[in-house]
Amino acid sequence: SLWPQAGGLYFAISLTSVIIGMGFGCVAPRLLPPANTLKGALLWALSSYISLNVIANFYWSARIQPGPPPQQNIVSVPGAAVEWCQPCDAKKPLGTHHCRRCNTCVYRMVLYFPPRHVCEEIKNVLMSIRML
Repeated sequence: SLWPQAGGLYFAISLTSVIIGMGFGCVAPRLLPPANTLKGALLWALSSYISLNVIANFYWSARIQPGPPPQQNIVSVPGAAVEWCQPCDAKKPLGTHHCRRCNTCVYRMVLYFPPRHVCEEIKNVLMSIRML
């Protein structure tokens, strides 16, 4: 695969960190006031917080695995047949999608995000939004 899960993730985090570091080293001194003033200290602290938040949420959203769909208490809609996932050889609860890339069923899947090699679901979408 182009993006091995751990290798691609750590490469992307390293690249993001280098870009943010270059911004702090080259761009921020020209745009932000000196850190020895109150306004400068607040802006530098806010910039640092936002940068660390981006990196942390990127890591957390990529490391949270979606997990299997629930197999007990499967609620079926009256009149609708319970779906069966052929590749997983298991029942598919309502709202479950089989991801071809991960080769697993994901409950409440939103999308597959190749650069992070992870299926986005409701659990990690919030962290992905925070990262942006």
